[in-house]
Amino acid sequence: MSLPALGPHDVGRTAYYALAPDLPVSYCLFVPRTLDRERPVHLVVALHGANRAAETCRDAFACLAEDRNAIVLAPLFPRGPLGDSHQDLDEDGLRHDLMLLRMMDTVAARYQVAFSRVAVFGLETGARLAHRFMLRHPGRLNAAALCAPPAPLDAQALPDAAEDLAALRQVAVHLAGSQPDLARPLEAAGVRVEYDAARHPLHSEARSRAFLWRHLAAA
Repeated sequence: MSLPALGPHDVGRTAYYALAPDLPVSYCLFVPRTLDRERPVHLVVALHGANRAAETCRDAFACLAEDRNAIVLAPLFPRGPLGDSHQDLDEDGLRHDLMLLRMMDTVAARYQVAFSRVAVFGLETGARLAHRFMLRHPGRLNAAALCAPPAPLDAQALPDAAEDLAALRQVAVHLAGSQPDLARPLEAAGVRVEYDAARHPLHSEARSRAFLWRHLAAA
């Protein structure tokens, strides 16, 4: 049975959607007009930095989405009383990792797809959230690109369960625009990290995108 056609508001650069009436978080999407839901569909989660430019973060992956039959999901986390607390998994009872999972599941249900591969890109504070999300839910990701994360990248949340550690070792990780020693806890756990020494922010972002482009090409 063929899937129903997508409407004009379902494709391209979408408006922001509230995740839930009781949650102060929204997200926007980029969905290629050529999206073929009969083929494997991938998901790229683009996490903004401290400037909260979610749309810019989303649009940077538009060409990748069109070329790789992917949807781009860009959450917008408000600046809370604790500052850039979206980089933490838990902010005064708000679980950012669970909100991300809910967004991913909501988008999959809306477009009636089961994502073939899921990649996360995080910029600056968003990179720290991406790192912590990867450690907490390694089985939900295939690739993670961490661009200019603030130091340090904590290691206390490395999975204890053998199955989670095995899942983490299957995640392709790229670290750009930061010190290589930030990758050492992951490497010590057996995770292969591709490190890029680019120091200019634009170069770091471009190389992070190129990493995900290559990764999704292998699907």
